[in-house]
Amino acid sequence: MNEERMEAIRTLAAEKGMAPEVLMGALADALETAYKRMPGSYEYAWVTMDPITGEMRVTAQELDEDGEPFGPELDVTPDQATLGRIAAQTFKQVMMQ
Repeated sequence: MNEERMEAIRTLAAEKGMAPEVLMGALADALETAYKRMPGSYEYAWVTMDPITGEMRVTAQELDEDGEPFGPELDVTPDQATLGRIAAQTFKQVMMQ
């Protein structure tokens, strides 16, 4: 799946005339937005994407009373089916811009 994802990213980037890294950044942003829309998600969360394998990871931290992150970084990556539907719609919107 990850190899297929990376090939799709490279193909789409070539079609759009952009670097694959730019497209991966847009995808990571879309996934972060999708995660934050999920019930029970952490407010302070971010997505990282491995540029070689295409593996995605959602990481989060708790926030203190002042809104500052504290404590350990938590791997809160949901299963791909849960995140996938929302992310696909969000990614389409990002690509239209």
